[in-house]
Amino acid sequence: MTPAADTAFAAFAAPWRAAFPALALAEVFASTDEQPRLLARSLWVMEAADAIWKVSDAGIGSAKLGWWHQEWQRAAQGIGAHPLSGPLAIVGSVSPLAVFLQEQEAAPPADGEARWQRYRQLAESLTQAFSADHAGAGSAPDPAERLLWMTLLGSRHLAALWQGAALAVAALPLDLRAGLQLATNAGAGDAVRRAAQGHAVGLVRQLRSEWQRLPATAWRGQRGARVLTDLALREMLHLGAPITRWSRPLLAMAAWRVARGVDQATPRTDDDAGVTS
Repeated sequence: MTPAADTAFAAFAAPWRAAFPALALAEVFASTDEQPRLLARSLWVMEAADAIWKVSDAGIGSAKLGWWHQEWQRAAQGIGAHPLSGPLAIVGSVSPLAVFLQEQEAAPPADGEARWQRYRQLAESLTQAFSADHAGAGSAPDPAERLLWMTLLGSRHLAALWQGAALAVAALPLDLRAGLQLATNAGAGDAVRRAAQGHAVGLVRQLRSEWQRLPATAWRGQRGARVLTDLALREMLHLGAPITRWSRPLLAMAAWRVARGVDQATPRTDDDAGVTS
């Protein structure tokens, strides 16, 4: 990137880094050549997620998704205008935005399993779109990358829900909403936060189960992605908790342990330089 592009990218990323410390730690522990692509793609996923769950109106979200769809195609041609477009390193012109629009327009999921499958569908569309440069047609998504995107998507849904966003409430499983007698226009409050906490517990349990099925070797070359996934899962269980002088060192220690696990599970090479056991 040019110095001007670097500056624009840093300015765009700064508020996200401040609000979501896991991003900065993922950068610190990233494998060689994993950055800035990991940061740019993570920010893109969170921007797209906010367009379907956090905005005040579905029309606004549709307009944002439409713009990102066009920008994806421009970025694939090397003429993207957004600060994220260069470091995204997009090769394929087929964007994942159609699946995001489907999520926005679909009826609410009936239960937790239906909600889980929709997170998974979104994550698979992202994995396939981002890997178009090295994955053949019909190839299976990288399970480690898919888990990262599922975790970030769930994290943004929960963040929007915690703030009482109506679209985030509407995207909850119907059985959970019925049990709490939760209306979509409930706004921020105790009922919405109980729903967020209940959904977070079940979602993290499923995501952790996926995590445990993946050996550390599955994250080779994606050490930053593994750190980001683990820290995002931790934060999902502490919704609304303030960032304190103690929380950052604790997250840093957790990040080091997660990154170290990749190094201990694979032969040490230049690709894994930077974290010692």
